Amino acid sequence: MLGRARPRLSAAADTNDWETYFDYAVDQLRRSPDRARLAFYWAARLDPRRAEPLYGRWVAYWIGRSAWWKVYLDEDPKFLESPTIVAVDSLYTRALFRNPLVPQTLDVLLYDQLPGQWSYDPVTSALLSYSAGRFPEAASQLGSVLKKHPWQHPWLHYHRALAFTGMQQWDSALVEVNLLLSYLRTTDTANLSTTYESREMVYYMVGLLHAARGDVASGRQALEQALVENLSFFPAHLVLALMATDRGDSPAAVRELSQALELSRGEPWVRFEYGRALSRAGDPGAAVGQLDSVVQDEPFFADAYLELAVAEENAGSPQAALVAYQRFLQSAPRREVGEIEQAHARVAVLSGPK
Repeated sequence: MLGRARPRLSAAADTNDWETYFDYAVDQLRRSPDRARLAFYWAARLDPRRAEPLYGRWVAYWIGRSAWWKVYLDEDPKFLESPTIVAVDSLYTRALFRNPLVPQTLDVLLYDQLPGQWSYDPVTSALLSYSAGRFPEAASQLGSVLKKHPWQHPWLHYHRALAFTGMQQWDSALVEVNLLLSYLRTTDTANLSTTYESREMVYYMVGLLHAARGDVASGRQALEQALVENLSFFPAHLVLALMATDRGDSPAAVRELSQALELSRGEPWVRFEYGRALSRAGDPGAAVGQLDSVVQDEPFFADAYLELAVAEENAGSPQAALVAYQRFLQSAPRREVGEIEQAHARVAVLSGPK
């Protein structure tokens, strides 16, 4: 991998904002995959919760490796099981753990690098429409394919769900994901090659889509079913915890996040949510311990400093809180206007006469 120095951006760019590096990376993908990979890496460091930079890193790896990409598409077992490809594929899986419905419009670049010309069959046309952001057109084209051959390519239901998600048509996306789930219920999932083809991942999507359409009870039921499929599937625990927080059940949120953290093997973005839940549950001392660990692992993650500052202040450590607020102000993206104002106000109080 390249050196980890940040790419040089324009003087006007907000270098505290993950989206700035993500947009730069997308712009660089064709001309310099190495620069793109580095910029995606920094986007992920600035906000470890985001799925988009990890997906971008996965795409950037395959740019310029058309022969390998062809072997990958052919699902050669020896190739897929090689340590390098397992590591690369983990980027995609980690992205889906954060958001299984993350926009995937960059895939077209990987197919575009293959030799020959586009055949412009209906599936290819739909892929091009989706990648161009023409989501209604993509959904319509995929619908026509699936109407004629509903189970010849079952994972097209997932891609159609992505098109509907791009339009925030949650009900329609849910229909497609449920159709995919019905297929997986009759399939030997032991023969599926990847995590993102698993029933627990599809139940995860169902849960998120129910929540997006306002049916939290059905969303919770789907996430619980994901855990029936795979008790170690930590993203379901995490979202169940966030739902518990929303309904004011702090003890349940802490329990779910404790499990999620253990199952994720200490992922910083999961630890961040755990620390925040502890803070809201009235245990600032324990929250400080978790959030301090987060900023040690992810020192560019601005929101972690703000949560740490609040926890330190509530734990009776004003000087430690002051330092954390100042670190937040140094690393906060400009768009977090309300949070920046809050931090400035607390710095003024904590820095005032003793």
